[in-house]
Amino acid sequence: MNKITNLIAAPYTPLKKNGDLNLDLVPKYAAYLKNNHIKGAYINGTTGDFTSLSTTERMLILDAWSNYRSDDFSIIAHVGDTNLDRSVTLAKHAQGKVDAFAALPPFYFKPGTINDLIEYLSLIAVVAPDVPFYYYHIPDLTNVNFDMLDFLTQVGNRIPNLAGIKFTKNNLVDYILCKEYSNQKYNILFGADDMLLNGLPFGTQGWVGSTYNHLGPLYAEIIKAFTNNDMEYATQLQLKSINFIQILVNYSFCGAGKSFMRKIGLDCGPSRLPNKTLSDDELDAIFEELERKGITQYLGKV
Repeated sequence: MNKITNLIAAPYTPLKKNGDLNLDLVPKYAAYLKNNHIKGAYINGTTGDFTSLSTTERMLILDAWSNYRSDDFSIIAHVGDTNLDRSVTLAKHAQGKVDAFAALPPFYFKPGTINDLIEYLSLIAVVAPDVPFYYYHIPDLTNVNFDMLDFLTQVGNRIPNLAGIKFTKNNLVDYILCKEYSNQKYNILFGADDMLLNGLPFGTQGWVGSTYNHLGPLYAEIIKAFTNNDMEYATQLQLKSINFIQILVNYSFCGAGKSFMRKIGLDCGPSRLPNKTLSDDELDAIFEELERKGITQYLGKV
């Protein structure tokens, strides 16, 4: 399997003011990402508010984004759900339209063991056997928190199209062990934006993140600075990423991040409850704080 590499953004789901999908924004959104150092889209994920979308809406979003799949822009479809049948339906729909698909575990009735998790994922992965499959590890939200090295050692050949893990956890040790497992057999996509720099000394080449929507130029500059052995500059830039994330967290991260796209010039519309939609005054306050911290110059350009 070809490994997915480079910066992959997790897009927000664009909505109209009445809450309906606004798929007319996708062409502009895709062009924006491509023009700001982003090499792919991880759609219908946490950043895309997948839990607030219907199965039909998720299919429509996939269809819209699949038009922009190319040799230098990868599309990964997240198909995870609390309902196995919905995940299977979404996985079948993704065939022929994506470079890879991914699923997180059910997060209400949760798998009790790694074996249970593997059995569950195998039923999703098998319906698209020719498409690379990734396990979406985001334990802070799913509360399914197995060591991923143990997952890889136990999975064996039970998921033949398992390509790797979308690793969204601030656990650098487990991440590195997974990355190096079995002569780097699996593609471990790093999902902690605020730790991007930490993975570079260990040869990280693929990232999936929400703030790549906003700060693609910043993260590209971090990678460039590291490549040029300018660790002081790279560290300063990573601190700006950390500050940006903490500012959004103060306003409710997912909703604030989606709302902030308006300040960039890409209005993704409101968030569905319970995620918050910020007011213009709140966005102005965020922008002013970002200016004081020297971050606005690294925002993406429409």
